[in-house]
This record gives sequence, C-alpha cells and structure tokens, in this order.
Amino acid sequence: MAQRVRLEIQPFILQTTQSEAITRWKPWENSTRPKSPEGKATVSGNAWAGGEWLKLQQAIKALNQAMRQQKEWQG
Repeated sequence: MAQRVRLEIQPFILQTTQSEAITRWKPWENSTRPKSPEGKATVSGNAWAGGEWLKLQQAIKALNQAMRQQKEWQG
C-alpha cells in the first residue's frame, strides 16, 4: 500500500487556489433557487421563526421592569 504524502500548503496559497477554482466552476450558475411563483412563496417563509424572538423580548422587558420596581421598593 502506498504511503500518503502530506503537503504543507500555506493558507494564502490554498485560499487563492480555492478562489480561482470557484471562479472557474461558477457554482452560482447552477443554483437550485426557486424559479416558479409557488416555489418562491414557499421559501419566502424560511427565515420566519414563528415570532418566538418577539415573545422572548417582551418577557425580558417585563422582567426588567419588575426588577426595577422591586429595587425601588426596597429603597
């Protein structure tokens, strides 16, 4: 069985080589993005998290307000 030779490649050289390869490859031309109106409507909701962040933010505000009131009450 042949031994593998490990090449030490400088990060800059690797990045340049990778950049050149991607420029030749042009992966953006083979994108599988939605093209139909139905597909676009489907993926438009991908980033929607169901409003959980808003609920969390409101709970934090209520907690902070309660803590401020408690601090004022204690003197």
